[in-house]
Amino acid sequence: PKIPAGLGLITGQVRVVQVSTGVQSPQSLLLQAVPTLTSATASTFAAGQTMALGGSAFTADMVVRFPLASGGTTDQPIVANSVNQFGSGASVVIPGGAIKGPTTVITPGGESNAITPP
Repeated sequence: PKIPAGLGLITGQVRVVQVSTGVQSPQSLLLQAVPTLTSATASTFAAGQTMALGGSAFTADMVVRFPLASGGTTDQPIVANSVNQFGSGASVVIPGGAIKGPTTVITPGGESNAITPP
């Protein structure tokens, strides 16, 4: 398997070995770490403003889940090409109707812990 530095991604064929037998996947699989969210900051928390995210295991296809004033949540894609080379930083535009409250990031690896932007 190939492990890109700092991204928490592992790709390649998986081989399971037992004492007497071994099985190998017929195709490459993608295993991804669950993201961690450590910071979410914006100069002003308002619709249309950009919020900087810090954490780990971020990916280009992640979304940010915001609570809504009307109840429920909304998922907002991150700004294109904003994930840094280490998968530890990204940006998102705050969507209309979002309020300060428990915010998470979601990747194919799972959903992060929740933090509330200051």
